[in-house]
Formats: sequence, C-alpha cells, structure tokens
Amino acid sequence: MSSSSKQLEPAANGHLVLISLLLMLMFFGCTSTYYMSPVVDEINNQSFFYADGKEVATSVGELTSVMLYVQKTERNELLLHILYQNNSSDALNVLPDEVRVKYSDSYGNPNEMVVYKADDYIKKLKREQAWQQVALALNAMSQSMNAGTTTTYGTVGGQPVYVETYDPAKQAMVNKQNQDEMQRVATQNQILNSATEQGLVKRNTLLPSYYVEGNVMAKFKNSDRIVVEIPFGPETHTIEFKRPE
Repeated sequence: MSSSSKQLEPAANGHLVLISLLLMLMFFGCTSTYYMSPVVDEINNQSFFYADGKEVATSVGELTSVMLYVQKTERNELLLHILYQNNSSDALNVLPDEVRVKYSDSYGNPNEMVVYKADDYIKKLKREQAWQQVALALNAMSQSMNAGTTTTYGTVGGQPVYVETYDPAKQAMVNKQNQDEMQRVATQNQILNSATEQGLVKRNTLLPSYYVEGNVMAKFKNSDRIVVEIPFGPETHTIEFKRPE
C-alpha cells in the first residue's frame, strides 16, 4: 500500500472522515500474534470503531485527526498503522519518526520502545535477509558435499571395508534444488521489501483536507499497556492501548 497523500472532502465539524477500506487491507494482511485494544478518552474526543471485530482508535483535535490500529507481529515487532488527516486551513507536516511508544517495564519503570525510521527499518529487514541467505548457502554447501556419494560397508577376510561410490547425476540434482530454493527466497524477499517499503508512512506535507496513511514499526517490548504519542502539526494525539484479555 502506498503512503502517498490524498485529498478528502472537508470533514463536517472537523471530524475525521472514515474514508477507505484500503486502510483495513494492510491491517489484516499482516501476520500477528495479537492486536491491542484502545482505551479511549471520550473527554478528549477519542473513540473507536470495529473493523472485522478489531478495534481502530480515532482521535480528533481542533486542527488534525488520526486513526490508529496497533498489532504485535510474529516478528516481535509492533505495527502501528496510522492515518493522518489535516483539518486545518494550513499545510501541516507529518513526521512519523517522531511517534513515541511508551510503556512500563516489569519493574514498573517508565520506558520507550525503539521506533524505526522508514529507511532504517528497510535496512534492518535487508540485513536479516542477508543472514538468511548466508544460512541457506551454508546449508546448500553441506548438502552438495554429501550428495551423490554413497558409502557401502562390508568385511573382507574379517576386516571392515568401506567402499564409496559417486553419482554425479544425484549431486547435480541436489545442486539444482538448492539453487532453485535460494532463488525462490531471494524473489520472495524482493516482493516483501517492495510491499513493506510502500506500506511505511514517510514524511509528508499535507495540504488542507489531505490525508496520508501507512505503517510505523517499533521494536516490541512486553507490556500489557502502551501509550502512543503522535505529533501532527501543532497537536499531539495521545492514545492508550491495552493487551486484550
């Protein structure tokens, strides 16, 4: 999903316009171990709505609005899918790398999760994939060394005898299988990187009545509750989430 900005009709009374099913596609296309539920503050004009049984938080300020969905992924990361909408009459900057995720550690001490810049997250993903390719190559080398060689055990005159036979066709078949597997993983990673990069929200300047949406990734730390702070123009949207019971 691209995070390019788009224009909306002005929202009545400055309220957030719930505009796109595309917002949900990124949510439900990602593998997760669980999602987090918003603890809305109605006094500060927060609410939530259900999307396929999951809760999406909304926060409406005087000049800006955001929607936010949070899930913990199987990669032990926190995915924040954020929609920013400019309800003001001025151009406003979206700065996703300034999003903060606060939590309390197991001793009750306040702390913050590492929030990745979009470029840094892609670099991290590619580093992990490079190590994956190294592991595949080492495994392929080990298999290739043993492929095609058969050892037969026997005895001659009461003495043990070991006879090795070599089958080049079998080794060639194993080498081809390993090459195909490495190519499959490389192609899969290229597709993943492209989709991930498009889905990450970047810095944008939003004109009045424009919105932008995308993912912000954080390094997950175990906690039953988190507080997400989203600076947007002159306002900061603060939304609490809890682990579902």
